[in-house]
Amino acid sequence: MPKLSTGQCQALRELERIADHLSCAVEIISHHQQDNGWLNTELRLDCTGIPRTKGGLSLRDSERFIVLFPSDFPFKIPSVWVRHIRFAGSAHVQWKRHLCLYQSPATEWVPAGGAFGFLDRLWDWIRKGAKGELDPVGGPLHPPAVYTSSSLRFVVAKADA
Repeated sequence: MPKLSTGQCQALRELERIADHLSCAVEIISHHQQDNGWLNTELRLDCTGIPRTKGGLSLRDSERFIVLFPSDFPFKIPSVWVRHIRFAGSAHVQWKRHLCLYQSPATEWVPAGGAFGFLDRLWDWIRKGAKGELDPVGGPLHPPAVYTSSSLRFVVAKADA
């Protein structure tokens, strides 16, 4: 198994600083490096003080998030997942569990923000989601999802049916 990269070590240090400073709001549950080199970090966030509205995300008082940090973090954006499917069908939730925090990662992700900036963005996503404001009326539309790779195989029938 590969060892943690410099960027992944930076991410862990920053998360530990955040958890130490906001011990009631952020807790690092676990972290390990996956075989593919990504750092898998599970966080618990206290959501008790977040205002909720009908039609918003079905938040619990405490939510767990899995943040995956690539080896070239902070130059590549981490991704965030949940283990449950309570958010499935909500705006900016893909594959029932993957949270889309950035409409345009190429322009919105700021590497200098590191894990601090990423966690700020996650909190913002949670707050907006709890109020049902992830896709506000009049706001910019999310570009269509285009995936450059997949494990799925496609069959294209060329015969006239």
